[in-house]
Amino acid sequence: MTGPGEHIVRLTKIEMEIAAFVGAKRHIESVFAGRTPADGFDQTKADIYRINIEGAAAEMAYCKFRGVYFPATVNNFKSADVGSNVQVRHTKRPDGDLRITKNDNPEHFFVLVIGIPPVMHIVGWIKGADGMRPEWLRVLTEGRAASYWVPQRELNGFKKGGST
Repeated sequence: MTGPGEHIVRLTKIEMEIAAFVGAKRHIESVFAGRTPADGFDQTKADIYRINIEGAAAEMAYCKFRGVYFPATVNNFKSADVGSNVQVRHTKRPDGDLRITKNDNPEHFFVLVIGIPPVMHIVGWIKGADGMRPEWLRVLTEGRAASYWVPQRELNGFKKGGST
């Protein structure tokens, strides 16, 4: 990892089951509502289930790390994932960057969680406005919209116990 620090969170079996349910529910709700995934994802591919489940697991890991309630929301879209202003972003890539889209709320705080459940690494955070730097704007995958990709080394670390 190249970020400011790492905090390892291991999810329990029941936490993994809850994250799997929440992720699958998010996907199923979108399919039956006729929503198309943002950024070029193909809703018909099984990979979208994995992305939704790992995203929910990342949110749960962050909540466990901070000692706060995991809201397990579905259909909240641009609302905060945790509390009133925290967005949790996940990648399974150890060297992955934190993604912020042009449509994200610049007043929210964005947290990068990496790993494959049950072992998740809470890497760091950045305020949306600070992460929306022109030099970080790029198209990472053809067919997806340009996003800001914040390198791990640019993220703020968490103090022991999860506080910023």
